Amino acid sequence: MATLRGHTQEVSKVCFSPGGHLILTASEDSTARLWQVDSGECSQLLRGHSDEVFSCAFNYNGDVIVTASKDNTCCIWKSHR
Repeated sequence: MATLRGHTQEVSKVCFSPGGHLILTASEDSTARLWQVDSGECSQLLRGHSDEVFSCAFNYNGDVIVTASKDNTCCIWKSHR
């Protein structure tokens, strides 16, 4: 079992990439993070929101991520797989 450590506040959403190799988390700390399933390593930190990130999702191919925040914005990110 791997423990994913890095967020400084509550995690509000978790989802797997379509291929199942990555985990995406959204947090109250205004960030989202991309994690390697095998190692538990954080491979990408998504910063850009000014308030809690409460939702996140991958596109069908797993190469694009969308995050939604309480700052009333959505961001589109390129996934570094």
